[in-house]
Parts: sequence; C-alpha cells; structure tokens
Amino acid sequence: MGVDLTEARLSFIPTLSRDGWLCLFAPHRYVVVYPCAGLLVDPAGTVAPSALSRLVGPVRAAVLMHLQTSKTPSQLCAITGYESPASASGSSSRSR
Repeated sequence: MGVDLTEARLSFIPTLSRDGWLCLFAPHRYVVVYPCAGLLVDPAGTVAPSALSRLVGPVRAAVLMHLQTSKTPSQLCAITGYESPASASGSSSRSR
C-alpha cells in the first residue's frame, strides 16, 4: 500500500557532499538532501554598494548583486541565506 503525501511537506536541500540522503519525519515531513555541483557561495563575498542598500534595502541589494548572472530562487536562497517569501508564506499557511 502507498503512502498518502497529500498533506506532506517536502524539502530539497543541496549539499556539497558527494552523496545524497533522505530524511523521513513521518507522517508529514520529508527531506531530500542532494549533491550539487560546485560552490554556490562567492568566497570573496559580494557586498552591495551602500547607496544601493539605502535605496532598496540591504536584503534586496544583496539579491540584486547576485543577479549579475541568472540564478534560480533556490540558488539565491542558498547564496544569501534568506528564505524565499513564497516558502515562508507557504509554511505558515500549512500550519493553520
């Protein structure tokens, strides 16, 4: 018999490990940890100009500085350490 995942929360987490694994917190949370190719973080650190930070705010300025090349929302979250607004609102709506 199959597992009903209708109300389950599934997360995907990249890792620099060469192997992936599953974390099962039955019945509602499941995590897939998968290997990613290359580093997502710039070792030199990308710092937004203070004028840009004052204009749009420090978080938006940091995101804009990382968009000099195209990136997925997941990559932006990994690079900046900020949570996506979509995932933040999704998790709060599920807990109601």
